[in-house]
Amino acid sequence: ADTETEDDLSALADAIASFPRPVLPVGSAGLAGALVNNWRKDQSDEKRQEDELSTEEPSVDHKSVFLLIGSKNIVTASQIECLLANTSARVVPLSEMTANDLDAAITGGHHLVVQVDWLNAERERLDTLIDGIARRRPPGVILAGGDTTELFLSAAKVSTLQLNGELAPGVVCSRLCSGPLEGLTVVTKAGGFGEANTLVDATRQLCAESVGSDDRR
Repeated sequence: ADTETEDDLSALADAIASFPRPVLPVGSAGLAGALVNNWRKDQSDEKRQEDELSTEEPSVDHKSVFLLIGSKNIVTASQIECLLANTSARVVPLSEMTANDLDAAITGGHHLVVQVDWLNAERERLDTLIDGIARRRPPGVILAGGDTTELFLSAAKVSTLQLNGELAPGVVCSRLCSGPLEGLTVVTKAGGFGEANTLVDATRQLCAESVGSDDRR
C-alpha cells in the first residue's frame, strides 16, 4: 500500500488491526508509529469499558515496584545505585528471596530489586516470585537485561505483550496479555540503555500511573 499522509497511515493501521487473521506488518517507521497509536486507542477503549463495569475496590499497591535485574552492565549498576539513593528500595538475590521479602516490600512500601543470575536461576524461586506478583499485583515490574526478560516471560507463561510506548529511548513499557500475570505492566530495557536516573523515573511513573488509574475508577 502507498501512503502520503498521516491519515493514510492511520487508515492502513486500522485495516491491519481489523483484519480477520493475524498479520505481520512490514513497512516504515511511520507505519510502526501508526500501529502503536492504533493499539493505544484500542487499549484506552478497553480500559474505559473495564472502568465502567468494575465496581470492586482496587487491590493494587501504589508504592512497591518489583525490579528483576540480571544485567551486569555498569550502566544498570549505576542505575541501581541511583535508585537506592533516591527511593526506598531493598536489594535481594533471587537465590535468597522468599515470599516474606515480597510481603515486606508491599507492607513496608519500598521497591524490591531482585538480582537474577539467569544462568543458575532456580525454577522454584522463579515460581515463588511469579506467584507473589500475581497475588500482590504491584503497579508494575521492571526487567533489565534481555536474558532476564526472556527468563521471566517464560516462567510467567507469557506469549503476547501489548506495546504501550517508551518511557525513555530504549526503555519500553508493555502490558502482559497472557499467563497468570495478564494485565500487568512491565518495563523492559537492555543493560546498557538509559541514564543514571532511568530506574528512578520508571518506578515513579509506574506508581503515578497506577494511582491515576484508580482515581479514574
